[in-house]
Amino acid sequence: MEDKAKLQVMADRLRLSVVEISIILNIDNWTDSNVTVGTIADVYRKILDNSEAQNVALKKWEELCSTMQDAKYFFDKTNPQSKSRKIALKKWNELSLQAVEKATTLEEIISAYNQSPQDSNSRIAALTKWNELSLQAVEKISTIEEAKSLYGLSSNTGDAQKVALERWNELSFKEIEKANTLEEIISLYKKAPYKELLGMVNVRDIATKKGIDFCTTVQAIKKLFYSNPYHSSYPENMQIKWILEKWSELLLLEIERTSTIKEVKDVIGNIPKTGPFHEILYPAIGRAHKRWGELCTSYQELRQYITDCSPYSDEEISAIKRLIPLCTEVDQANELWHYREKTQDIAFLKWDELSLLEVEKAMTLDEIFVADLRAPCGGRAKVVAMEKYLKLL
Repeated sequence: MEDKAKLQVMADRLRLSVVEISIILNIDNWTDSNVTVGTIADVYRKILDNSEAQNVALKKWEELCSTMQDAKYFFDKTNPQSKSRKIALKKWNELSLQAVEKATTLEEIISAYNQSPQDSNSRIAALTKWNELSLQAVEKISTIEEAKSLYGLSSNTGDAQKVALERWNELSFKEIEKANTLEEIISLYKKAPYKELLGMVNVRDIATKKGIDFCTTVQAIKKLFYSNPYHSSYPENMQIKWILEKWSELLLLEIERTSTIKEVKDVIGNIPKTGPFHEILYPAIGRAHKRWGELCTSYQELRQYITDCSPYSDEEISAIKRLIPLCTEVDQANELWHYREKTQDIAFLKWDELSLLEVEKAMTLDEIFVADLRAPCGGRAKVVAMEKYLKLL
């Protein structure tokens, strides 16, 4: 009795007779009364093909489809070239057409388009209505944000997207003309169209040039540079080339205003060390490094500067020549004599000079011996050391 009661409940839910339900289920232990598209699909696949039970299940399956998602599921679960697939496609198309008719917003019509069967009447109808609603919305655009949003929501098959892009470009141009600060320019650049149609003004070019005009410091141009999404695209992107040229110009001005090594190093710290754009900034980099050398006055400052020079460069050799006279210890001069061949002659003279001072200060045989060992071969210091050594023997 209990099983019959459950069977009756299911029959009532499906508006079928108990006999029909029994045929469809054809499973002794079937007790589930929550019949859905999924459960009917499961039953359908278990029934003998082209049987009366399958026809009843197929009909009920079709009736239970109330959404495009249901119909697509129905379609996907049927075999290609089968009668059931044709019925599923027809149902899917019908439900999609209903969704198209009900759609009143772009979001709704886009959803209907995306969920409709490909190459179907409903998809064609959805695309037509999508273009109609897009054109209606474009006519009401009053802000950059609205234009940008509608450009993204419009189909690329109609005129709406083109009109939205033109309006987006026009509104961006007006706002850029009114901008009074670098921050406003950076914000508007990010909102401006990233593409333009033939004959359209490139507002991002205009924004970049105006932003450059606002930049009077290295920090400002650096901010403009890194705010540009294409800052790693030089030399392909002309906007980046313009910014870098201005950056180089400002760097050169700032370098000439420096009066301490710290100031120069701060400037160098604001220069990118790597990247495809390095070549534009190279003159400024070279000038900054040279200025660092010009400001060095002590042995320690010059020694640190030399370690940052390119090995064997004219800049390094020049710095070594300036460093040698500042040596106050034999070891310093000895090290520089071994450092570069081009400066060995003057390094030797300084080494010998400092060694001679040590020899002259030596008062004992041991002190003379040590001074002699530290002196360069072939120099005056070794001769004096030997003379002094012999006198004390």
